[in-house]
Amino acid sequence: MKKNAYLFLLFLVSSISSSTPLFASLEQAKSYQFPGNYLAENLYANPTILQAFYWYIPDPDSGHKGPESNLWQYISYTMADEFKQHGFTHVWLPPMSKAFSPTNEYNVGYAVYDHYDLGEFHQMGRVRTKYGTKQELLAAVEALHSRGIMVIGDIVMNHMLGADQAENVPYSHGFIVNKNNTVSYIGSGEIAAYLNFNFQNKNDPDPRGTRHSSFVWNKDHFNGLEIFDRFYLFQGKSINKVAYFGDLSSMPSEAQNIYKSIRSDIILGANLDFQNPEVREEMIRWTKWLINEVGLDGFRIDAVRHIDTPFISEWAFAIQKYMSDIGKFDGMLMFGESWDGWAERLSAYLEGNPANNGLFYNQGDGATNYCGIGNAMSLFDVPLHYDFQKVAKENNSYPPTRISDLPYRGLLARNPRYAITFVDNHDTIPTQELGSYIPLHTKLQAYTFILLNEFGVPTVYYEDMYKGNFVSNYKHDNFHVLNEGIKKLVYLRRRYAYGPGEYFIDYAKPGILGYKRQGRSDRQAESGLIYLIREFNSKDNGLIIPTDNRKWVLAAGSGNFNNGRFYLNDDSDWAVWIPSPENGIPATQLPWSLK
Repeated sequence: MKKNAYLFLLFLVSSISSSTPLFASLEQAKSYQFPGNYLAENLYANPTILQAFYWYIPDPDSGHKGPESNLWQYISYTMADEFKQHGFTHVWLPPMSKAFSPTNEYNVGYAVYDHYDLGEFHQMGRVRTKYGTKQELLAAVEALHSRGIMVIGDIVMNHMLGADQAENVPYSHGFIVNKNNTVSYIGSGEIAAYLNFNFQNKNDPDPRGTRHSSFVWNKDHFNGLEIFDRFYLFQGKSINKVAYFGDLSSMPSEAQNIYKSIRSDIILGANLDFQNPEVREEMIRWTKWLINEVGLDGFRIDAVRHIDTPFISEWAFAIQKYMSDIGKFDGMLMFGESWDGWAERLSAYLEGNPANNGLFYNQGDGATNYCGIGNAMSLFDVPLHYDFQKVAKENNSYPPTRISDLPYRGLLARNPRYAITFVDNHDTIPTQELGSYIPLHTKLQAYTFILLNEFGVPTVYYEDMYKGNFVSNYKHDNFHVLNEGIKKLVYLRRRYAYGPGEYFIDYAKPGILGYKRQGRSDRQAESGLIYLIREFNSKDNGLIIPTDNRKWVLAAGSGNFNNGRFYLNDDSDWAVWIPSPENGIPATQLPWSLK
């Protein structure tokens, strides 16, 4: 039995759209259409993102040192060529700013200290960031640009750490998260909080001072603080307008609601107060500086759900307009990390108007009253990631999620135009708090699903592609299985994954899913594809998928075609077929010899 893909969508746009629209209003966002001639002009248009880093890149002076330990240099000298050869259109780089490093170990970048220090000034014990110096960063960006690859910067606007001086600050509410995960309410008081960032620390050999920016951060620019699992809301300050997450039913209702709202806003270090116009202006000003200084083509926004929602919309529209004004809008991607596994609520956050006051979400509420970002940017499809985990039987969900359920899951099914799909990233590996890693036996099925889909912009994780299956922080296995499989899927996406998509489901065989891309109407002989993916340990096999009187040949994975049915072989749970026209590229000549 077959089901047409996404018949319930209110609007459809081509999956090859490689930019986030420039919206002057929510109405424009909903009515925007990508240029109709874009696909005709670019056969290889399908945007494909590579996340070009992972959490446990060894420090350059550690015993685990590897080529990525000098990441900016490694990209310039080696990986830029490979990224281009392997078909990536956009490369997402880690946070570039100097981060708080209280020990000899480098910080990965999310504990930002100085937004304007990109590895230029001797602060926090060194000149370089974890990834290299500013000049090495600029060289890496130039290497990517010279190969036609767009660069996405990972930016942190939610919090700062490592201030140069402390200030006494009264707080109206305080909480302590105890070792047994219980929470104690400590009421009001005063704390000596490190909130003065003047970048003139006397212990630094070459502090930045006022170079690049004269802005000095102080207690007026923060509304609260997290330090050693203690959370404080400063007196006279309010919570940023953010959606509430979590629950704590054992506490009195008033304290419970206060804690819930504080923890939804304040997650790490000194929390930026976006009710202060100076903060909003400075973040927009810094982003524009970063665009000009580095040459960025897009952004991944960290912890977006914890940042004031109206500001996120304001920031996004301001930066999109600026990119348009300077001629860098074409191909721009902008997407946020809102780590919410509930697709319905994530969709409401995406669609809701920033002026709405609804911060709690109940099932079925929709976006009518919910405070959201007004379609200001795309979002990671976190729910789909968790669905992959459920299909892999790594998540004890009830009822169980089957692989044939995937077409109806995630942000991809609700708002495909704004979905940034992924399988894993730096936060999902087993040794991180989320620990939602997709196991090897399901990983290539998941990559097949996102890379060959008509909708969504897929992201490939560097560790999966270039290191292998995660075993421990500095150990991997099955490199060739993942590297060869993902490499083939990215090529097939760029070369063949065009035209409308259609799912094929046999409800008597819920452990297998079929999918077909029709191909371009003007080039059906050399575009389009068919795939099958199957759950690990499932015996389901064989689906009838129309061949359109075209000859189809196996391009990747392991399977066969017999008597009108496509099958998977016993040694594989995924397979992809492509047309084999006389004037096209025979499957025997696919470039699988790529490094």
